[in-house]
Order: sequence, then C-alpha cells, then structure tokens
Amino acid sequence: MSTETPAPPTGIWTGSLLWMTLGANAIIFLAAFDALAVTTIMPTVARDLDGATLYSAAFSSTLAAGVIGTVASGAWADRRGPVAPLVAAVAVFVGGLVVAATAGTMPLFVVGRFLQGLGMGAAIVAIYVIVARVYPARVHTRVFATFAAAWVVPGLVGPVAAGAVADGPGWRWVFVGVSVFVIVALVAIGPSLRRLRGAPIPATDGEVARPPASAARIARDLVLATLLAFAVVGISTAEELPTWVGWIVAAGCVVAAILLFRPVLPRGTLTARRGLGSTILLRGAIAASFFSTEVRLPYLLQAHYGMKPWEAGLILTVGAVSWGPRRSSSRGWPGGSPRRVR
Repeated sequence: MSTETPAPPTGIWTGSLLWMTLGANAIIFLAAFDALAVTTIMPTVARDLDGATLYSAAFSSTLAAGVIGTVASGAWADRRGPVAPLVAAVAVFVGGLVVAATAGTMPLFVVGRFLQGLGMGAAIVAIYVIVARVYPARVHTRVFATFAAAWVVPGLVGPVAAGAVADGPGWRWVFVGVSVFVIVALVAIGPSLRRLRGAPIPATDGEVARPPASAARIARDLVLATLLAFAVVGISTAEELPTWVGWIVAAGCVVAAILLFRPVLPRGTLTARRGLGSTILLRGAIAASFFSTEVRLPYLLQAHYGMKPWEAGLILTVGAVSWGPRRSSSRGWPGGSPRRVR
C-alpha cells in the first residue's frame, strides 16, 4: 500500500489553495468595495438620517477602529493562530453592516461604521497571516499581486454600482448585499480554515523564530491604539461643539495623537528629519490629503451640483485608478512592501 503524501499545490489557483485564494480575495474585495460604496452614498445617508454634523465621524470612526482591529488581530493570531481572529473579524464586520443597514439615526450609523472598521482591520491582518501559514513561499508574490487587484478593481465598479443601488432600492441595500457576499466568502474558505486550525507554524527559511509578544506589551499596544482611535474620532466630531470648545477639543486631540504616534514611529518622523522619518511623514501627508479629499468630493458634487450618487461616484473611480499603481508597486500591501509574517 502506497504511503506517499500528495504533492503540494504548484499554483494559487489549483488544488487545495483554489478556494482559499478565491475567498481571501473576495473578503479584501468586499472590504474595499464597502469603503468606496460608503464614500459614494454618504451624502444620501446623511440627508436621510439628518446627520450632516456626523458626516466626518462616519469615516474617522472606521479608520480609528481599524487601528484597534489591526493590533488586536495581530496579537491574537500570533498567540493562537489566524483562524479564530478571522472568523471573529468577519462576524464583527457583518454585524457592523447590519447595524448600518438598519440604523434609524446617524449616531447608530456611526456605531455600525465603527464595527465595520474594527472587523475590516482585523480580517485583513488575519488573512495576511494565513497566507504565510498556508501558501508556499515561492507563490507569496503572486498572492499579494491578486490582493493588489482586489483593492483596485472595486474602484472601477464600486462607486457606480453603489450609487445605482442608492438611486434604486435604497442605500441600505448596499450594506445588506456586502454582508451576504462576505458570509459566502467565509464559507468558501471554511474547509481550508478547518485544516489550518491546530496545524504547526511552518518554518521560514532565513528567519529566527520569535516568541509571541508578552501580555503586558499587547495590553500596552491595545491601550495606545484605543487612545489614538478616540483622538481621531474626537478631531472629527469637534465641529458639533460650540466654536471655541471645538477648537480646544480638536487641538487636544491633535496633541494626544502626536504623543501616541511617537513611540511607534522612527526617530525624527514628526520633525521631518532627513531620511526615513521625513519619508514616512510625507507618505502619511499624501495619503491623508488624498483620502480626505476623496471623502468630501461626492458630497460637494451631490449637494452643490445636483449630481446623482452614481454620477458623483465616477470621480472615485478616477481616484482609485490613479492610486492603483502605488498599491501594485507595493505588491498588494497598503502602504508598503510585504514582510514575512509568522
């Protein structure tokens, strides 16, 4: 009787890797689609829920929650493996979509957006860890290339599709549709996740295995991420307060964000020191300018020029296409080149 073990898959679209590749790309695609869809339909949402004052908070809460989700998922995956963090992240993400779809007030909608950001940040980190655990090292670049496409393609179809849905059945159905597809994607990779659960961490050539971070360090990172999240949300909601109070709150949140950023940034970043520090500061400024402008453009086009949501969404398609080469050059990792993940 033969005891030969089956040969590992030679490609990311073959054998046992097929459904994992499809499911992982689908989750990333839907996360990107959700972000662009919300940007397109937010003017309609703010008008229906009478929540123009919380317009910025609907975006900043998602960004801030993503920081917490990234830290928590990374620590959890490092200590227990990526399966449970991914399942929990998808559950939180879907929960946020449901809350947003059923929200009757703008504050409740912002809560839903917070949950979406929390789940989205955690899910993407867990997927990257799964890539390191499941895929042979020789195909990692191909996997990340597909992730780059999964980030860019929603920019071609997402804004117009979301705008058309908002014009037709209603903006709530955008969140319902994304939640259904996310669940289908998780089911698609279910068999691969079951095989991964309990499997040993594979050895990585040329890298010394490191023990998981201590509980004290994880707690510190989570506290810093949470405080930073509150600072980001505080800046965006300061406009609701009386003018002088709003300026004080915004200034305090900016100072808090700077103090919280300092421990995790290279020395000289906040003073634009020549070298790595100024490079990171410039990249952050460019990204912040790009995305903050992208958030406001659909509102301007719909509120002041009377465009329909799908028409205003076309400007996001142009932005996504222009931003695409940067993502592709980073091999699918937003903001930088991929690193080996344990």
